[in-house]
Amino acid sequence: MPSLSIVVGLFVLIAVLGSVWAWWRLSVIGSLSYETMISSSIAQVLGYASSAEMLESATGRQFGVVMILMSVGMLSGFLILLPFGKKLCKSVDRSAAESGGSTWKNVLSGVFMLVMFSVYIPILLFTDNVQAAVMITGLVIAIGVGVLAKRPGLAWLNNFVMAFSMLGGLVSSLAWVRIFG
Repeated sequence: MPSLSIVVGLFVLIAVLGSVWAWWRLSVIGSLSYETMISSSIAQVLGYASSAEMLESATGRQFGVVMILMSVGMLSGFLILLPFGKKLCKSVDRSAAESGGSTWKNVLSGVFMLVMFSVYIPILLFTDNVQAAVMITGLVIAIGVGVLAKRPGLAWLNNFVMAFSMLGGLVSSLAWVRIFG
């Protein structure tokens, strides 16, 4: 059941990219937030108001540009990790062993997450009122489910925080589009 959020993401991406490409991107390698962000950015560069509008009227060549850029962007991480990944992992492990603990790993992980948030959060908050409202709604739902999961007998809710916040955000988007649209 925790993979429910992936299935929801798949259906959201199908509306933007079509079924075949969305299925391939999320089943082989992909990230819903990356895929939707890059397709929206490319749609704007190509002169469309949204990714959905681009999907309806884009030429095969324009759609191909989106798919190639998405693939190159996602594969770039693997292309960097292939020659440097093993050495990087050994370096982090060695550094953690020398310092007497795993503080380096924790700092590195925290910095990585902070960078990810600093990239995605402003895009969601400042590009569109509906996106900002949906993100805040999902955040409130995630916090609420997290608080409920701390109660005795409700620890199983921890497995569904992402699924509930995504579904809640998705459902709330209908209301936010009416309010801001």
